[in-house]
Amino acid sequence: MIVGSVRRSQLITTYGVGAIVAVGDESVMVAGLDEWPVDSAGGHLLEPRLQIEGRLLRLPPGGEDFFGGRENHIPVVRFPLWYYCSNPNCRRLDLYGHLAESSLENNCRHCAGSLIPSRFIAVCEEGHIEDFPYFQWVHRGKRAEGEGRHDLRLEVTGSSGSLAGIVVECRTCGVPPRSLQGAFDREALVGIRSCGGRRPWLGVDDDGCGKLLRTTQRGASNVWFPKVRSVLSIPPWSSGLQRFVGRKWEALRYDVDEAALRQLVEQMVAPEQVPYSAEEVLAAVAERKGGAVPTRTDAQIRAEEYRALCHGRGGDSESDFVAEVRDPPTETAGLIDLVTVASRLREVRAFTGFTRLKPQAEEGDGCAIALDADWVPGVAVHGEGVFLRLDREALADWESQEPVAKRIATLQGRWRQAFIYDGSSLTAPFLLAHTFAHALIDEWSLSGGYPAASLRERVFADKEGVGVLVYTAAADSAGSLGGLIAQAEPGRLGPSLLEAIRRYSWCSSDPVCAEAASQGAEGLNLAACHACALLPETSCENRNALLDRALLVGTPRDPSFGFFSKLLDD
Repeated sequence: MIVGSVRRSQLITTYGVGAIVAVGDESVMVAGLDEWPVDSAGGHLLEPRLQIEGRLLRLPPGGEDFFGGRENHIPVVRFPLWYYCSNPNCRRLDLYGHLAESSLENNCRHCAGSLIPSRFIAVCEEGHIEDFPYFQWVHRGKRAEGEGRHDLRLEVTGSSGSLAGIVVECRTCGVPPRSLQGAFDREALVGIRSCGGRRPWLGVDDDGCGKLLRTTQRGASNVWFPKVRSVLSIPPWSSGLQRFVGRKWEALRYDVDEAALRQLVEQMVAPEQVPYSAEEVLAAVAERKGGAVPTRTDAQIRAEEYRALCHGRGGDSESDFVAEVRDPPTETAGLIDLVTVASRLREVRAFTGFTRLKPQAEEGDGCAIALDADWVPGVAVHGEGVFLRLDREALADWESQEPVAKRIATLQGRWRQAFIYDGSSLTAPFLLAHTFAHALIDEWSLSGGYPAASLRERVFADKEGVGVLVYTAAADSAGSLGGLIAQAEPGRLGPSLLEAIRRYSWCSSDPVCAEAASQGAEGLNLAACHACALLPETSCENRNALLDRALLVGTPRDPSFGFFSKLLDD
């Protein structure tokens, strides 16, 4: 039975393995990769710089990606298993198999009313997930009197819009009804139920977890955090030759004798009329098999990309990376010292795991997405981008100012205690570059005609240098039409940068926004709010946190310390 459909890219970022998907009046969880139809997947996706513990990178099944069907459809499991009847005269609460007339009908066998999946579930910090323990909750964790199933009801009293108005009662043994008030407290389920190690997406449970269970709603944002690794295809692996090898890698990766490999390559080269000889292809295959690409950390990957963008690279019509280094505009002289226009970019994203309750730090991939699969799902998007590098000397002078240091210190303590803290330390150049990237996306989405959600940031801020890349990241027609790189044309880039800075010098919520001591989730923003600096979540790689317009343009009380303040004076 088909229960719904999603785009291929959503299987990486939104509806991956272990995610709960609400489709109509059904609720399902995406099953592990062991159950996915690999033979009908979109093929092997090769990106040497993105190595996931030796596992292959494959495109998920494509075309129209349906949940719950057969053949090339993504398998799902029903979750949660507890349902209740929507009929106010029934309101029975039980396992789906005990309530439904059949597995194909979503009606109550007792009254024909519609069945609704439970809103509440229980999760532990290890990523295990199970139904909210209604039975144990109403019986206060004690053994119930009587034998067999108990007749539970879920009543909505209407006396309150809070959890106090949702009451569970047992009509079999007559225990006092109990509302769900307090069920979301951190230790609400202590003495009621501990974690049973449930992993419904894999079909195999962990033994002996026993950790604290936390109540949450099945549609809550903290139920599933994907772990997605992303890299840009850069030289030497972005050439047309390497692209050709990548397309054929599914057949070329096996160890065979030299004569057989040469024959296979010649058969591949001849009919496609590619501009590469068999010898060139064989050399590229040998390079890949020789382990020329060591495993990299995310920091090393980002540093390599920064250097590639700073140097630029020409390419043929088959290359994945074509970037031209240009002189910076005179309007921002002394602040921006390099501009790179990337007319062709390729980004590869791989889904490696997920976490629940809290995003996990950079180390590790979180919960397993398979028991025995030798691959992970990934997608590649093609587009274009503009890279701007901030002047190192200007940054050093700016960072030494006392107002800048004070604003960074204000966020440091909150960052270490934050929900999304990943172990890194905050620096003034990072916050500056991150906020600058948001300013560019805001401006170029207007002047270039792009929806902001189709633009994406990539922030570089370490010992290599500081810069921002704004690029198209959509797989549809907004990906590579030339509208973004047109913003970097001579005579146009300077005015657009000035307009971006001017736009961020004022917010409709000023002076409240500009002088705020904390804004956003957990107070991780300073001068940044929904009226000025926040972007669609697909555009920001830092969850719309760690932003401060004042680092760009100063504050109304003291405009002098902004990195770009002199542009406003001019």
